[in-house]
Amino acid sequence: MVGRQTKLTDEFLKIAESVLDDDINCIIFTDEELIAEINDRLPEEARITDTTFKNWKCSNLKNDIISEFLILYRKAERKQKRNLFNELRKQKPGEWQKYAWIIERKFPAWNLKSVQEHNIKAEPIKVIIEITK
Repeated sequence: MVGRQTKLTDEFLKIAESVLDDDINCIIFTDEELIAEINDRLPEEARITDTTFKNWKCSNLKNDIISEFLILYRKAERKQKRNLFNELRKQKPGEWQKYAWIIERKFPAWNLKSVQEHNIKAEPIKVIIEITK
């Protein structure tokens, strides 16, 4: 039995790298927008779906092309985070919220409210009501 040929090719990696090397893309694109931008530059038969992209990101397969893709993607994420924090640092007092908001939504580990809520273990509360005459 022969499986489908992967669309994770050298051509895909080359185009993905050119999209990610544009600084503004690393700041503003969601994963879905990133895939759309890459797909726009690929022939129709080489395009991928959002699900395929998510599967590649979470892949446990160890081969050269997937490793190269993961290195490229993680490098872009670090670049994006670095750019956002640099912009945050440049802001005047009272004008930093925009970048903080972007950071906490793009990078869940920086969403302190979510982290706090996740770490709190809720226990049932027992309420006792006394009725006196």
